[in-house]
Amino acid sequence: MVKPLLVLGSINADLYVEVDALPKPGETILGREGAIRSGGKGANQAAAAAKVGYPTRFAGHLGSDAFAPALRSELRASGADDTLLTTVAGPSGQAYILLQRGGENSIIVATLFGVGSTSP
Repeated sequence: MVKPLLVLGSINADLYVEVDALPKPGETILGREGAIRSGGKGANQAAAAAKVGYPTRFAGHLGSDAFAPALRSELRASGADDTLLTTVAGPSGQAYILLQRGGENSIIVATLFGVGSTSP
């Protein structure tokens, strides 16, 4: 009997844009293409394990914003069990990603307010 995998971690809305070069401080640049995808290291790991057929549960916090339904839906679609994914008031985690053609990137992660933070 295979024991299920339990993944504790983050689930984020990844907002990314492709750029020719990363901006310098104070510089405004144009991006080529952008998208919003589900992400978060924990959710990505749970989804990957579930997609290859391993029984997987994901535990984490999800916000109550416009990103939340799609994030939950995509996690479920991977086959991961989301019954331990708790919805809390406030925004879902978000990652802002600038991606260069060669693969270099810069990422800013904004987590749920108050979760894992000691300051307001």
